[in-house]
Amino acid sequence: MVTLTELPDGTLRLTIDKSSPYWADDLETLIERHGGNNLAFLAEAFDTPSGRYTGNDWWVLQADQLPGNLSQAPCIAYDALWADENDEMPDDFGKVWFFKNYQIDSIAETLRDNGEVIFHPLRDTSNVPLDI
Repeated sequence: MVTLTELPDGTLRLTIDKSSPYWADDLETLIERHGGNNLAFLAEAFDTPSGRYTGNDWWVLQADQLPGNLSQAPCIAYDALWADENDEMPDDFGKVWFFKNYQIDSIAETLRDNGEVIFHPLRDTSNVPLDI
């Protein structure tokens, strides 16, 4: 349902995948189902048959789930760092992007209205460009 592209300035662009003839209906269904819950929307948008993100080291979480962050901004993270692979949640991530306007705007409605959503880098410790 969505495509992620890391841009040269370090931001992450989330766009709607319009290859399905039903993309607009699918997007509206998710908006109705999740309302303003940005994390639930992202999690389901990542976990669609056309999405290849869930289970491939991509994560959706709140910033306050990361060490040293107090914000509840919705984040997209990549490159999980595990202290113990049996843990339910990674200890940290190599790359993390956050949605700046989370207190004002809905990710889903911004995607519908603008065709894309930009996530800003929270941090990048991997020094490895993403090939997505």
